[in-house]
Amino acid sequence: MVKNEKRNILYYTLLDFSDKTGQSQYAYHVFKALQSNKQFIIDLVAPRPKKNIVLKELLKNKNIKFHFLAPKKKRRNYLWFIRSIIISFFIVFFKVGKKTYLIYSLKPYMILPLIYRFIYSAKLFLLVEGLSKEDVKRVIKPKILAKLSNVIMEKNIKKAYKVYPAYQTAKEWVDSLRNDHSKVITCGADMSLFYPIIKKNSKKKNEKLTIGYIGSFRDVHLIREMLKAVLNMHVSVFLIGKGQLYNEIKDYLEKHIHKAEIDLLGELEQKEMSKIIDECDIMWGACDINHWGVPMKCFEYLSCNAKVIYTKNTDLSFIKKKGYGYELTSNNIEDIKKLIKKIESLYKNNNLKKNSDSREYISKHHSWKNFANQINSDMALVSRNKREF
Repeated sequence: MVKNEKRNILYYTLLDFSDKTGQSQYAYHVFKALQSNKQFIIDLVAPRPKKNIVLKELLKNKNIKFHFLAPKKKRRNYLWFIRSIIISFFIVFFKVGKKTYLIYSLKPYMILPLIYRFIYSAKLFLLVEGLSKEDVKRVIKPKILAKLSNVIMEKNIKKAYKVYPAYQTAKEWVDSLRNDHSKVITCGADMSLFYPIIKKNSKKKNEKLTIGYIGSFRDVHLIREMLKAVLNMHVSVFLIGKGQLYNEIKDYLEKHIHKAEIDLLGELEQKEMSKIIDECDIMWGACDINHWGVPMKCFEYLSCNAKVIYTKNTDLSFIKKKGYGYELTSNNIEDIKKLIKKIESLYKNNNLKKNSDSREYISKHHSWKNFANQINSDMALVSRNKREF
């Protein structure tokens, strides 16, 4: 391998890096990890972030060529999508031009990468974090559009040089369409943003068990179920974030204000997250048992050496093996209540401790830097094969 060989990359996405959804944050953190590698010369085609703080962070890197689309509109704005796809074609083919590699996330509308590969013989590096075949049926109602979406996604999977599924279920789907075996690279944690806080003073013995949650307020995260489970229990809850359920949860808490100690803190700056996590005894990282993905927040909590409540998942089996948290096996409110009571009992008896080495484990196995290193290694194989040819 030629030492420090430069790699010309096009990174393409229609996700807003400043959105707090798991898919947007996944795309953003992958990009951040890639841009930190000096071997990568990157052209980014993406919506202009709506939040200035994210935009300013992006523009700090002078080695990236930015080609911003119009800021993303509200969810499922089809007119915005159509316009953005058309404009993307003009930017990619008339402004960016030929690049050796194209990195992008799998979406039902990803026709551009297939055409780009055909014209420029570019190597496609495909990230499979989001929709699978079953989810398209649920989200896209017209059957003919769902069928077309599946054809497009399957074609992307088959034509990609490398595919990186973010969870085991996605890997099984991907591998059924390819002749090789993909490697699961789960979501990671930004170790510079999430870290343990070392404090001299410890909590008083009589304080309540404190459960924390940071993220988007969506059905999949079982926030409603957790809040119902803790009613009339001797625990406190910190909720940080916003999302589609925010107003509903706010109204619910106002009605039950005397039945639980729950603080709805809204959105906080990223630099405050580690402090909040440190204030909690355990973090809520559970999600719908039928959900296909792996919550990124679990890795972020663990990078702070925090204990986590998580949903049983093959990709998170290390948490149970290492003793880093407690496994939830259903969406049932009574089961959630039973698990929290168990954790509360451990807390009262001083048997609920922070993890001592989960940060070290995440740094070694689940950091975004590792993701970028894996992509770099796979690109090195492309370069080597070209030279040998």
